[in-house]
Amino acid sequence: MKANTSVETKLVANNEDLNSICLQASNSKVIAVDTEFKRETTYYPKACLIQIATEDLTACIDPFEIDDFEPLKAILYSPDIIKIFHAGRQDLEIFYFLFNKIPTPIFDTQIAATLLGFPDQVGYGNLTKKMLNVELDKSLTRADWEKRPIPKKQINYAANDVIYLLKIYHMQIQQLNETKRLDWLKKDFDFLSNETLYKPSPTDAWKKIKNYNRMNKVQRCIVYKISEWREEVALKRNRPRTFVIKNQSIIDLANQRPTNLNELQEIRDIHPNLVKRDGQKLLELIEAASSMQESDCPQAKKPVILNNDQSLLLSSLQTVIQLNAKKHKIDSSYLCTKKELERVVLEEDDAALLHGWRYELAGKDVVRFMNGELILKVKNGTVQLSEN
Repeated sequence: MKANTSVETKLVANNEDLNSICLQASNSKVIAVDTEFKRETTYYPKACLIQIATEDLTACIDPFEIDDFEPLKAILYSPDIIKIFHAGRQDLEIFYFLFNKIPTPIFDTQIAATLLGFPDQVGYGNLTKKMLNVELDKSLTRADWEKRPIPKKQINYAANDVIYLLKIYHMQIQQLNETKRLDWLKKDFDFLSNETLYKPSPTDAWKKIKNYNRMNKVQRCIVYKISEWREEVALKRNRPRTFVIKNQSIIDLANQRPTNLNELQEIRDIHPNLVKRDGQKLLELIEAASSMQESDCPQAKKPVILNNDQSLLLSSLQTVIQLNAKKHKIDSSYLCTKKELERVVLEEDDAALLHGWRYELAGKDVVRFMNGELILKVKNGTVQLSEN
């Protein structure tokens, strides 16, 4: 069944209409939320459209025409209204940068779907098809949402992202209650609501540079200082990081260490405008970084290297995880990733698998297997866990 693109949706383009629809939505216990945004030329995502839906209304809010968002904020931050998203991290980022706060409480249908047997990070279109037998129109996926006026077809297209989201939510709640898995989602939603996820951190900007840990001390310090500076400049100018200076150019500066503007402009992909505007600052950063102490320059966490016995154990534990994932109809990567399983092999007590619902579903068997209480065996051509 194709999505119903004929449903008329209200375009809210003034303060009075926003107040009216928010007043109507304020009586709802749940509200579906989605956003359309653009960030190709900016650091901060630019909200171009905000879609909301309740059982009684569907609206697309034009943030370009609104100067009083208080009615919308009253809904988004009401503790009595659950805000429903699908893969909501970018949407939440939008609201964090708009209003300096993450909407709560929230429910993410992509995360919930994983507990109902869907693959990790299932797309909204696939979820809608599987759960509602509705085929969403994909023709406007790359539409320019910044352009005005917004065509009516585009408005109705955007509205489908919240109309069907609401239906999916109600179905998921019923299924999660039946399987007694609803409470499992609390920690995942708490993580998604953590504002530290969305706060820019210039001091951590070096983590975006590949092979940082393979560099020598001076190279690392230069990369650290220039990456930190780039993040601060990108924030201040509201431009993408790579508009300030590219990652590879930062690495080239660390390798070649220019000492004057002539040497700086000879480096590949260093634009003359960068030399003119920020060249002297870059030279100062390189000079300062070259004399930094080792302790002042962060060291990336070294990759885990397992010995032969640990690698064999990891392979066996992956099988244990897959068997439990199949048994409980949960995607194995959501139950426990390979990286998390490595932490179990290394006997790190804070591994997620050893706590909460993941422990109940699979962690217990992993621990028992490591203690020799369970073994893997083949019966009738299938691999099984069995008491030792």
